[in-house]
Amino acid sequence: MRNRGSRARVRRFAGGVMVLVAAMVAMLLGPVGRVPAAAQDDLADQTRVVVLHADWSLDQIDVYINHEEVLQAFEYGQVSDWIDFEPGGVRVTITTDRSGLNYNYVAFDAVLPAPAGNDYSLIVTTPIVLGGVFDTSPVADGGARVRIVHGAVDLRPVNVTANQKTFEFAQDLGYSSASDYTVVPAGTYDFDVTVAGKAESVLTAPGMVLEGNTTYELVIMGQPNDENHPLELRPLADAARDQSTAAP
Repeated sequence: MRNRGSRARVRRFAGGVMVLVAAMVAMLLGPVGRVPAAAQDDLADQTRVVVLHADWSLDQIDVYINHEEVLQAFEYGQVSDWIDFEPGGVRVTITTDRSGLNYNYVAFDAVLPAPAGNDYSLIVTTPIVLGGVFDTSPVADGGARVRIVHGAVDLRPVNVTANQKTFEFAQDLGYSSASDYTVVPAGTYDFDVTVAGKAESVLTAPGMVLEGNTTYELVIMGQPNDENHPLELRPLADAARDQSTAAP
């Protein structure tokens, strides 16, 4: 029964591949224009990705980039270190835990565009994988640059605010979507996530520290009303790059 259930989850996960490819391409290529050309020239040799396992329905996964295994037995809730990779047309493959078998199931396999000189995020959710590009340009007035990524498939569209609605980060944000960036002063924030059109909180994240000159992706992950996989707001952070020596 366990193997049959694992197979069903894999089929459900793999069924979103075509949707994933379109979503990934849009998210990867769309934000690249916001990264200054000078910054890309200066950092062309450094291209990195951080991976978040946010799919509560999957067991351990292995992640391959260009056929090289970069993460093994990666579990739900884990965030990887930054992984350097060769940019261009990048092949990303994700396989699932063997579940007692002598081979892994391929849950995702696609070639994705990854222009050089950028920092990427790869968020494993159900039924698709979400990707994005961090804006690593300096943040105005030394603040924090923040966007919200909705990665909880069973959670309805949400509004995200902080410090008793003093700061608004997202409105009516649905699953697989990312908000625009919001720049706020560095400091400590009490985040509140509510279902759009309702006042009751479904998730709070008090005391989250946002450091200056840093870009954040705050990922909504987990399952509503699930004690084993509760909803949470997981931060992925990337420090702004010094562009003082960027090529003209």
